[in-house]
Amino acid sequence: MECGFTQEQLSEMLSKNTKYIRDIERYERLISNKMLINLLDILQIQPSEFYSFDTPYIWDKK
Repeated sequence: MECGFTQEQLSEMLSKNTKYIRDIERYERLISNKMLINLLDILQIQPSEFYSFDTPYIWDKK
């Protein structure tokens, strides 16, 4: 939403269905590196910006 795209628009640009986009947003599906690069390209986000975290990640200990 921040970049002004709907799930439908992203799904068309990535040649995927909207369920795929929704599952990625909800962390219910893994995304391949190739698809991530395509998405970052569409959203015009640098990989360094995407991987920059303001808070430390807490590993889920199972």
